[in-house]
Amino acid sequence: MSRESRYLITTADEKTWKFDRSVIFLGEWCRNYERQHVWEKMDAIVARPFGLGKTRIDNDIAQTNLIKDALFPILCEILNQTHKVNHTERFWKIILGHWFNEYVATILNRVLTLQQCLNDYNISGVTGFCAPYQSLCVPSFVPFWYEALESPRWNSILYSRILETMSIPNLIISNLPLEPELETTEQRTEINSSKQRGPKSYAFSILRKLAPLLAKRGDAFIVSSYLPPKYEIYLQILLGQFPSFWVTPSVKIKANPDTSLRNELTHVLFNDSDHDLMKMVKTFLFEMLPIAYLEGFSEIQDIARKQKWPDKPKFIFTSNAFYSNDVLKYWIAKQVDSGVCYIVGQHGNSYFTDRRRLNWVEEVTPDKFLTWGWNDDSGRYLPAFVFQNNPRKPRKINPSGGLLLINTGPGISRTCCDVASVAHQYLEMNQTFIQSLVSEPREQTTLRLDLNTREHPFSEKKRWLAFDPNLKIDEGHSPINQLISENRLIVHGYDSTGILLTLSENIPTIAFWLNGFDHLNDNVIDDYKLLVEVGIIHFTPESAAKKVNEIWPTIDDWWRRDEVQIARKEFCEKYARGSKHPARDLKKILLRVAKN
Repeated sequence: MSRESRYLITTADEKTWKFDRSVIFLGEWCRNYERQHVWEKMDAIVARPFGLGKTRIDNDIAQTNLIKDALFPILCEILNQTHKVNHTERFWKIILGHWFNEYVATILNRVLTLQQCLNDYNISGVTGFCAPYQSLCVPSFVPFWYEALESPRWNSILYSRILETMSIPNLIISNLPLEPELETTEQRTEINSSKQRGPKSYAFSILRKLAPLLAKRGDAFIVSSYLPPKYEIYLQILLGQFPSFWVTPSVKIKANPDTSLRNELTHVLFNDSDHDLMKMVKTFLFEMLPIAYLEGFSEIQDIARKQKWPDKPKFIFTSNAFYSNDVLKYWIAKQVDSGVCYIVGQHGNSYFTDRRRLNWVEEVTPDKFLTWGWNDDSGRYLPAFVFQNNPRKPRKINPSGGLLLINTGPGISRTCCDVASVAHQYLEMNQTFIQSLVSEPREQTTLRLDLNTREHPFSEKKRWLAFDPNLKIDEGHSPINQLISENRLIVHGYDSTGILLTLSENIPTIAFWLNGFDHLNDNVIDDYKLLVEVGIIHFTPESAAKKVNEIWPTIDDWWRRDEVQIARKEFCEKYARGSKHPARDLKKILLRVAKN
C-alpha cells in the first residue's frame, strides 16, 4: 500500500477534516453523497474496506464469539453484585444480550478497521472531539444506540478514544471542543403515537384499553405475534381469554451516568492475561453500557411493576418484542426466572441459513423457538409456519402489471465488516440489473426503497435518480401488499424475508444478491440450489435480468412449470411453510410447549 503521509479522516463531520494536505478517508461513510462537491476536490483516497470476504467474515465472527462467551458471564456477575441481585445469565441475556452482541462487534469493527488502515498507510494525524467520559453512553438500547452508531460525532469520539488507547508512536491526535447539538436525541426520536386513523385502528385502541381490565392472572401473554390481527384475536379466543393487544411503555431514563462507578467497574474487569482485542472491548464496556442497565435499572424495574400485565401468565409468546423495549424485556426476564414458559417465533429470514447469524439471543433464551418449517437436532427448535401470511386473503398480483424491485437500505455499522462499502457494491449491483433489462420491463419497473433509511446520509434516492431520472421510485410509503398487487413479477435485490413470503404465497419471484452462497451455512446450500436451477435465484444482476427479459411476455407460463413449482414447494416446506388455519395450528403448538 501507499506509504505517502496522509491525514486520517474518520467520519463525515467536516469539522474534523483537513483541506490543506493529503488525506485518507477511513471508509465510504465519511463521504456523504450530497457533499460530493466538497470531497471530490480534495487530495484524498479511501482506505481499503475492512472485513469483506467469506474467510475474513468467518474469522471475525469466531473471534467475536470467543470474546462474547468469555466476557458475558463476567458482566452478569458484576451487574448482579452492583444491583445486589442474583439473576441468571439467561435473565441478563434477555435484557441486554442484543446490545452486548452489537457492542462487541462494533468495538471490533472500529479497532480492526483502524489497525488495518494504520498498517496499510502512513498516517500523520487525526482530529476528533474532546468529549467528557459519558459522551459515548446512551440512555437505553432502542432507538438511542442506533442513532449513536450513525452519528459522525459519536464515532469521531470513539475513533479518537481508541487511537489514544492504542498509543501509536508519532501519531498526532488533535481534539476539537464538543459543541452542543441543536436538538437532543430525545427530540429527534419523539413520535406522536396517539394519532389513530380508521375504524380498525380505533377498534384496536379499544381492545388495548380493555385488556388490563378483562385479562386474567393466568392468561397467556401474547405480544407482537406476527399473526394478522384477526388471527391473533382468534388465537386468544381459542385459548379461552379476552383478546388483548398489549402496549409496551415508552422509556425515558432520568438517571445520568455515574463516572466514578463506571471507572470502578471497568477496573474490576481487567485481567493481565487479556489479549489486546479483549482489553479494548473491556476498556469501553462500562463507558458505553446504556444507562438503563446500570444507573437507570431501578427506573426500568419501577416502570415494569406498574404495567397491568398478567401476574403469572400461562406462557409468553412473541415474534418481535424480544428486542427493543427494555421494560418489556425486564418483565419477560423476571417471568422466565420464576418459571414461566417463554416461546419466541421466527422473526424473518436468515435464521438457520445465514452463517453469520447463529445462536442469536432470541434463539437461545426461550424454552422453544418456533420456526417457519425447519428443525435441527438440538431440541431447541419446533417447526411451525410463516406467521404473517393470511390464508383467507392471500396476496395476489396483476398479470398485466409491471416489475417490482425490492431493495434494502444501506445498513447500520454494527457488524465487524464494512457495511458502507457493501452498500456501494449493493447499489451498483441493483443498478446493473435495471440497466440490463430490455425496454418493456425496465419502463414498467418500480423500485421499492426501505422507508427507514430515507433520511440516511447515503442519499439512496438521489443516487438512483442520478442513475435514471425516469425511474419510478417508492420510498417505502405505499403498503407492500398494494405494490405487489399492482405488479406481475416481484424481484428481490438481496437475500430477504420477502423472498420467503412471496414464495410461500406462490407469487412469481426472482432474487439475486452479492457473493453467491458465501453467506449461507454449508448444510443449506443444496436447498438453495433447487431455486437456482429453476431460475428463481441468481448470483449476478445480469443473469437475473436475462431471466426477466426471457420470461416477461409469459411469466405465468414459466412460474407454473412443474420443475419451478416442485422446487418452490420443496424449498417452502423447509423454510416457509403455510398454514390454512394459523390460529388453530399455533394454539396447538403453544399449548404443547407450555405443558412440557
